[in-house]
Amino acid sequence: MSRIVIYGFGMTPYFIDHLMKSEKIDKSYDFSVIIRSSHHLNILQQNLGGNELLCIDREFEMQRDKGHSLDELTNFCGNIYSAIESQKVNMKHRKSEYQTEKAILTYRIVKKFIVDSEPEIILFIQPPEDMESCIIAGIARELEIPIAVPHHTRHLGLSFFTNNELEVLPEGSSNSSVSNSDLARNFLCNFREGLTSPSSIAWDHAVGLNYLDYRNSPRLRRLVQGIERFCHERGSVEWNTILIGLRNNWMPWYRDIVRSIRISRNKQIYNCKTVEDLPDKFIFYPIQYTPESSINIPSPYFIDQLRVIDAIRMVMPSDFHLVVKEHPVCISVRHGSFMKSLLHKAGVVVANIDLSTNYLIEHSELVISVTGTAAFEAFLNRKPSIVMGQTFFADAIGGVCDLGELEARIKSCIGSEINDEDIINFLSRLFSISEPFLGRTPGERSDFMMTEENLLAFWNAFIKFKKSIND
Repeated sequence: MSRIVIYGFGMTPYFIDHLMKSEKIDKSYDFSVIIRSSHHLNILQQNLGGNELLCIDREFEMQRDKGHSLDELTNFCGNIYSAIESQKVNMKHRKSEYQTEKAILTYRIVKKFIVDSEPEIILFIQPPEDMESCIIAGIARELEIPIAVPHHTRHLGLSFFTNNELEVLPEGSSNSSVSNSDLARNFLCNFREGLTSPSSIAWDHAVGLNYLDYRNSPRLRRLVQGIERFCHERGSVEWNTILIGLRNNWMPWYRDIVRSIRISRNKQIYNCKTVEDLPDKFIFYPIQYTPESSINIPSPYFIDQLRVIDAIRMVMPSDFHLVVKEHPVCISVRHGSFMKSLLHKAGVVVANIDLSTNYLIEHSELVISVTGTAAFEAFLNRKPSIVMGQTFFADAIGGVCDLGELEARIKSCIGSEINDEDIINFLSRLFSISEPFLGRTPGERSDFMMTEENLLAFWNAFIKFKKSIND
């Protein structure tokens, strides 16, 4: 029997529970599970013993009186401060000493559990979204244990596993198959006709799916559980998280009122109302949703997106403008002070939220993003683009751009052309390593994640990937 350590957070314990109990899953594997919080601890305790299940927040409380030292991180294969900054909400308002303590103790707790478990591989249920994910990945490299992390290909609707917490394509992927080239050409045609979506999944139009049973606790029970967690995990529970949960579950009307007011105000923050007001030559920077793992994990330095905006305008040609546009979802949650500050930056043009992103991509000279889908869409439309953080399509557009090379990359991209065959070759490579499964948290969109079809597709894709790295 070989052992697999699974890491999940959020509502993924529901998926893990069904995965371990499924009669259609190979029984030649033993499972150990790491979860961050105790929200769904009771679900996994029914099938796992104490030595097979680690709840980091519970263990953290028991480790705090044992002290900690940065010397414990001497062999850690990662940057602990980058891992800390990857947090979206938790710890953001804590003092730096606490943040470092939490990271060191998390490293200690997780490393001991992994060493004791002796896994053949560590399986992530969804892409990393927190400090713990980054620390687990760093420990895996330190101990030379492979990891399997699912990443979604956006418009293609497929996913792939890779031995990296970042969106790095797995080694050895090939585009030689004629069928993959045909798939690539058909997809590109559909994309350019507007028939795809960034949130596509391969099963969007499937019918008769077998949904796996899972139920969230009633609101009152969740409140009681929250109080219990606070009593057991005072060092890990964040007041901000508690307040967000209370608003979302008990006062959604208040949340909706605040967001409506914010949308109304933020929609008025622009100095470019129509396409006629656009400058003749411009670089387009679509502002990304934040806080979001698509920035926090690969490029925590750019969580403050003013950094990348300033970096661009400081090196772009002087006869250019930088056109920015708010993310259509983030307009309801981002404080207006951010967009207002851009109105006072020379060279920056703030586009009306109602302006078409596709139009801005098409008429720009260049699209720059941290890891946003707009840069991928630009590439698919033969428009040059640059990304500042690691994403699955980075290599297709010249690789991740370091700050020191940004000026040279901008100059080389402006006026350049992308050949359709290069696009087809890259898409063929994507099709060759991707499968029709989804690795996310339960409860999103049509909840395809929690279907028997997805569970089996997820597992089969994982086993196929596992074999590929063992060969």
